[in-house]
Amino acid sequence: MPVSDKEQIEIVKSWWKEYGYYILFSIVVFMSANFGWRYWQQYSHSRLESASVIYTQMLTAIERQKKEELKLFGEKLIKNYSSSPYASLAAFILAKDAVVSGNLKIAEDKLRFAIKNSSSKTLRQLARIRAARVLIALGKSHEALDLLTPVDDKGYDAEVSEAFGDALLALGKVDEAEKAYRKAQHLSVDRAQSPLLKMKLQQF
Repeated sequence: MPVSDKEQIEIVKSWWKEYGYYILFSIVVFMSANFGWRYWQQYSHSRLESASVIYTQMLTAIERQKKEELKLFGEKLIKNYSSSPYASLAAFILAKDAVVSGNLKIAEDKLRFAIKNSSSKTLRQLARIRAARVLIALGKSHEALDLLTPVDDKGYDAEVSEAFGDALLALGKVDEAEKAYRKAQHLSVDRAQSPLLKMKLQQF
């Protein structure tokens, strides 16, 4: 028996009364999530552009040998844009500047920042190696070994082994240091381009 228009309307009303709230709720959630995602994308892109501008200003300060500006822009990136790749790059530059100035503790702090905050495995690994060398210079070779133990990027195994050798040698563990240097030499992709490692091996 065909359903009359009135009955159809009553069925729709009954169905809407039972399920309408859930449909509306789902629509609101979907629209909110979609808007939120778009907003977050735009916000992230905007922040990345701002960080890029500040990093460019930092590079310009380097070219002009404006150390105060260099530090100002670098610290701004680290403080306000810590999750961006530019903050980690700025930390590397500030660490290098600190080493040149003899401020090894500052260099250590900046490199540890890069280790903690960088999303790049390569940058984290480079920061570990450089921070380990700074720690060795500070007489903290045991900390250097601990810092080198997690390997973020296997592509730097040779450099990690060499840094291990430096730390072990500083601790007076000559035999272990030699093994680490030999391992670094074996792992090195282009051994002909590692004169410093060769010099280190010549002392054994």
